[in-house]
Amino acid sequence: MADAQDSGSCEAYTSCGFKSHLRQIKGDDVTTLYKPLSSLASSLVCIEEVLQGLFASIEAREKDVRAYLVLADLKALIDEAREKADLPLRGLPIAVKDNISTLGFPFTCGSRFFEGFMPIFEATAVKRLRGAAAFEQGLS
Repeated sequence: MADAQDSGSCEAYTSCGFKSHLRQIKGDDVTTLYKPLSSLASSLVCIEEVLQGLFASIEAREKDVRAYLVLADLKALIDEAREKADLPLRGLPIAVKDNISTLGFPFTCGSRFFEGFMPIFEATAVKRLRGAAAFEQGLS
């Protein structure tokens, strides 16, 4: 069995039993940033597990909830998060409301009138979140 401290791979964390810790932070604590961020910082979980768990949860509920207009590509999100794992938000995903301009996502404000419109600039709030390594998982 691999030692989680010897390897930066997500498999090492999973095989060492840290998946149970991930389940612990998926409850009400996920609504706050402190517990997931501290778990990522101390290598108790890896960003791949967090993102895969989040996307699995969205997939299971989205048909009924219909919260997202667009979802990001999971693999691209994981790659971006790995590159910026040392920044303050460590690649944590965020949902952005569809009336906030975000490069790379359609900007429709939930209206058919703007269907197909792609923004030419990014809102300052989104730019600052990206600078701190938070990435858009999708538009709500």
